[in-house]
Amino acid sequence: MTGGRRRRVFASTPLLIVRNLKAAAAFYERVLGYQEPGFWGEPPTFCMLHRDEHDLMLAEADAPDEVRPNGRVGSWDVHLRVADLDAERGAILAAGGKIVEEKARTDYGMREIVIQDPDGHWICLGQDLERRDEDRGR
Repeated sequence: MTGGRRRRVFASTPLLIVRNLKAAAAFYERVLGYQEPGFWGEPPTFCMLHRDEHDLMLAEADAPDEVRPNGRVGSWDVHLRVADLDAERGAILAAGGKIVEEKARTDYGMREIVIQDPDGHWICLGQDLERRDEDRGR
């Protein structure tokens, strides 16, 4: 359908390539609160985790050089917009996560923290300084 009204996009699901699938899934469960990991393959080479209404996919690399996180060049691999950054920060630190970057105010109106997973992927968590209209009632 070109030029017409497009239908709704239901989700965007990041895929991260990791060295050790089980260790990466455990990190995302423990540190970021993802749940219900489902593993596929024999031995498992793919995993999907869920948090709230969002999914995250992890795939185990065939070789170490296939893991190329944006964190190695100082950029995020995933951005999560959250309702309560202070609560997230506390939970991450309590779970042994490490904050690698923190901004009290961005040019685009957010507070953010960045953590790093065991493979070097940077996960940014951001909270809007002013509540968005589309978030009212959430």
